Amino acid sequence: MRVGIIGCGHVSQAHIPHIHRLKGVEIVGVCDTSKEKAQEIAHQFGIRHVYQKASDLLEDRRPDVVHILTPPQTHKELSIQAMEAGCHVLVEKPMALNVKEADEMIAASRHHGVTLGICHNYLFEPAVMEAKELVARGAIGKVVAVEIFWGFSHGWNFVRYRKAQWIYDLPGGFFHENAPHIVYLQMEFLKSLKVVFVTAKRMGNDLPLLLDELRVLFDGELGLGSLSISVSTKPYLRFLSIYGTDMTIQVDLTNNTLVRFRRNRPGKGSKNIDHSLQLLSKTVSNSIQNLWDQRTSGHRILIEKFYKSLLKGTEPPVTGEDGRAVVAVLDQIWAELGRSSPVGRGGE
Repeated sequence: MRVGIIGCGHVSQAHIPHIHRLKGVEIVGVCDTSKEKAQEIAHQFGIRHVYQKASDLLEDRRPDVVHILTPPQTHKELSIQAMEAGCHVLVEKPMALNVKEADEMIAASRHHGVTLGICHNYLFEPAVMEAKELVARGAIGKVVAVEIFWGFSHGWNFVRYRKAQWIYDLPGGFFHENAPHIVYLQMEFLKSLKVVFVTAKRMGNDLPLLLDELRVLFDGELGLGSLSISVSTKPYLRFLSIYGTDMTIQVDLTNNTLVRFRRNRPGKGSKNIDHSLQLLSKTVSNSIQNLWDQRTSGHRILIEKFYKSLLKGTEPPVTGEDGRAVVAVLDQIWAELGRSSPVGRGGE
């Protein structure tokens, strides 16, 4: 199976190593409007052919699959271009800027008889998959609420986030870069979502943002949900908490660990010991996997499942319709936020 990569920014390094692991799959070319970026990625991963135009890659290399790893503003155009060339497409989140674009992409997939997959990678992080299994078998009882706190660490890539104008030009501004992850995680455990409240504020940070704190409340099909994105808080934390009638579980998304808060555990001391032992066990397990390079990631599992679906002719792990549902919720959030506060880039 021949693969083309369109977009050679940071996220390409989360895709290419996992594609290289697959048997019978070859990356035949990379493309980026920046020739330097494309050449750098090609050199890093031993890929021979470099392009600056997607049309040249599609015509010269004729890939079977294309990964669209560009800014969201270009997802619709490039995805449809690849599908018109007969390629299956895996596109990064969010799949589109709005529902209209998402519908056009889904229609193109159906018309050309190719697969459209969306990269919702956190659904396949091991700790999240463990949470999904616990909820599915009723271990936590009935889901009551889901809370997600998403801190943002830009220190390691400060220059990128200060200069990348495309991030600030998104409908949701800087929040739009990470909000899709939170929305699809909410939908995994609450199913359909209705946005009931949105607020945002600037608390102060070293990026040129008009707003840096976002809070959203959801009325979900199975319970209530809340979303928090924070650019200002320290340290860098990301948590997914699922509250049930019999047990509550908390996933540390930065360290890929899950802790169970069990029902009827008497005594504060015993609860602390229980939680500490759980964290110790997960930390040791993760460390051993890292040491032997065996730790799986959401990107790796999703990409493997995507290619298996192509070979078997089944649905991809995340469909275009799944991606559209997330975009529809994002449309609601940005519409509500736009009524009260401007988003985007502030003064330098």
